[in-house]
Amino acid sequence: MAINTTTVESNLTTKLNNTSGTTDAKEFLLLGKAVEALTPSVTVQSVITEGNTQVARVTTEGNTQIAAVQAAGSSYLTTSTAASTYAPLANPTFTGTVNAAALTLSGAVNGTDLTLSGDLTVNGTQTVLNTATLTVDDLNITVADGAANAAAADGAGITVDGANATLTYASASDNWSFNKGLDITTELSQIATISEQVHIDTGTGGTTTLHMKDGKAVIYFTNNQASNAQVNFKGDGSTTLDSLLAVGDSVTVALLYTQGGTAYYLDAIQVDGTTANTTTKWIGGAPTGGNTNAIDSYSITIIKTASGTFTALASLAKYE
Repeated sequence: MAINTTTVESNLTTKLNNTSGTTDAKEFLLLGKAVEALTPSVTVQSVITEGNTQVARVTTEGNTQIAAVQAAGSSYLTTSTAASTYAPLANPTFTGTVNAAALTLSGAVNGTDLTLSGDLTVNGTQTVLNTATLTVDDLNITVADGAANAAAADGAGITVDGANATLTYASASDNWSFNKGLDITTELSQIATISEQVHIDTGTGGTTTLHMKDGKAVIYFTNNQASNAQVNFKGDGSTTLDSLLAVGDSVTVALLYTQGGTAYYLDAIQVDGTTANTTTKWIGGAPTGGNTNAIDSYSITIIKTASGTFTALASLAKYE
């Protein structure tokens, strides 16, 4: 026989709350038996066991959902396409380090240009920018960053793909190296080609070392000379002229010596500290003296004819 527990509870409550009338003891006996029949067999351990079972189920389901979110996020980062059940995050923010085997940012994010603010560090072996226009606000671009010295920076520069055109640094000569010619057509460059700075010197004789890397091509000695002079052509204090010039290259200088009542003259032309590597030829023969109370102007062209071998073409003109 099915027992309606709601009815049992209602009848029991009515009987207990009655303030008049009588209640048959059999009714209480029957109600007690009914309640006893309904009492479940529950222990503390059974409650704990069931609780652990439910917690394990929740943990398993949580891990499953987390793995699904991670897989969808990884797919979105590497393919630029959202997973089927996950939409792209509007205005995403990346903090700290983003670690990905391949991170591709293409097109636009949410219909607008992609803007990365703050500092951005890219660590890898290659960075490729597939863009039609590259704009940089910085006034200076550093290449060979962290190079320990000039030798470590050798070859740093710019390469124009397709044209095989390069502008690179050469540590051996401490110069910029162009593998293409320069086509200068601006008005400023035209002025520069017809003007040249004269370097004033107060020396009165002896050996003058000319550093060709300094660009000193016209030297004017304004004081009266007191002894014969010698000129030594070098690259700079630590660089030979031989290392700067290729065979067939040349340099030309003009030396202006002021002479007083006793005149002196240029009696030796050296390259890299010696005359042994240089054959000197003069217009009208080598001078044997200077011109008193005048300015003696020497024009000298040094031509590299072979490795460590030079020819000097020289002339002397008198200005009074």
